[in-house]
Amino acid sequence: MFGLQRRASQSRGYSGSDTHRHIDRLINDNSSVLKVVSPFITPDYAGMLQRVSKRKRVYILTSRAQSAKQDEAISIMQSKRRVMSYKIILGLALVLLGTIALKLFLYSAISAAALVLAAALWLRRPRSNLRLKVVTSRFIHEKLYLSDRSAIVGSANLTYAGTHKNIEHIEIIDDRARINELSEHFDELWGTY
Repeated sequence: MFGLQRRASQSRGYSGSDTHRHIDRLINDNSSVLKVVSPFITPDYAGMLQRVSKRKRVYILTSRAQSAKQDEAISIMQSKRRVMSYKIILGLALVLLGTIALKLFLYSAISAAALVLAAALWLRRPRSNLRLKVVTSRFIHEKLYLSDRSAIVGSANLTYAGTHKNIEHIEIIDDRARINELSEHFDELWGTY
């Protein structure tokens, strides 16, 4: 169902215990989008992905694993959305209370404008553009890190051990055609799950 043919392209391989040098660079580059497939993600990388999502769209496809660290990472990646929805509800409640107070106490137009401005500033926050899908129907074992400019495929999970300790092999791809193929592959996976 999901298959990619390997074709000759501009890529370079790396084997070793510090794949983080390449993966972290790709995650933090200046591209507008980041797509990640990794069956395991640890909380440190979940935090990194959440921070990066303030300046680019981030799509993460992972599996449900029997791991406390994986559960914590998923919680971190989902938490910002919950906090933001509570802020919106609380902000709307403040605006409503301000409106009632305005009618009851006949504040001046300047007071009303100040109240609206205060509510707008309070609601203003860095947006999280992080989209997360946790697959439970199947175990996705693939590892793919993809930006507008480059891609990395290989054996390294998005965990501290997978990027700093384990000896892993990755392929770093700079070929535009291959990056487009991998992006289409990611989109197919994303659409399926």
